[in-house]
Amino acid sequence: MAPVPTYASTSTTADVISGLKESLIAQRAPALPRTLHDVLSQAAERYPSHELGFITSSAHDSSIQTKTFSAFNQYVRSLARAMAAWNKPAGSVIVVYLTEHEDNMAAVWACLLAGYVPCLQPALSAQQAHKEGHVAHIKNLFSSATWLTSEAGAEQVNSISGLDIHLLSELKASAESCAVSDEWVAHEAQADDEAILFLTSGSTGFSKAVEYVPSGSVSSVDVFYAIPLRGSKSDWLNNQLKPWAGFSRGEPSYTDVPGQHYTLMDFDHVPQFQKIFRARLEARGL
Repeated sequence: MAPVPTYASTSTTADVISGLKESLIAQRAPALPRTLHDVLSQAAERYPSHELGFITSSAHDSSIQTKTFSAFNQYVRSLARAMAAWNKPAGSVIVVYLTEHEDNMAAVWACLLAGYVPCLQPALSAQQAHKEGHVAHIKNLFSSATWLTSEAGAEQVNSISGLDIHLLSELKASAESCAVSDEWVAHEAQADDEAILFLTSGSTGFSKAVEYVPSGSVSSVDVFYAIPLRGSKSDWLNNQLKPWAGFSRGEPSYTDVPGQHYTLMDFDHVPQFQKIFRARLEARGL
């Protein structure tokens, strides 16, 4: 009896090939970054020869200095290892008061690796009373008095008691003796950890702090929706707007407002929308 030929199903074969392709792609592709530290580390790993440019401000004719991602990554890892020796709790705020572009960026990156939260401090007032008041305000705002600065910066704040001042020059000297592996981190960052704090200008009083979390999430979201440009209102709400809930740490609110997408702010609808908007602000306690 002649052997009966067998044939592989075309669809099954296609599925197997597709599965193999997806598996290979998954093995090659790096995991999507979840934190700011992930973004910086992946950049250094994937583009080691790319360069960062830093504008110097101390010279009369500002110049641009460069470092490769790889060299800068190794430099800030050494700074972070030396910084971790301060033995501050993870999440401690470090006020970074430096003038040079490269120094500021290195300090921010090193703080992230060391598990600290950097806060960039703009130039302090030349008026002693205002300067002392501002520094005291920052200390109370963060429950922190740890400053990383230069010798010139230290001269400005040395007269203010209660500050834990660290000089960048001394940190660099300590970092020179640190051998740090590419995998070392002092604290495993989470997506909703505070990563960096920005100070407002303080034009209406003392500075306020604005936090940045790497996930891009916010504490709450209020969505106002009208008749969309195309499709039904329910489809627009459920399939386009509600997925944004993933960026809110609290329960979002969705408010149906009169008008269409392009007439929402017309004269006919603004008075009513103003009342609705004000009611949502009051509901949020604002």
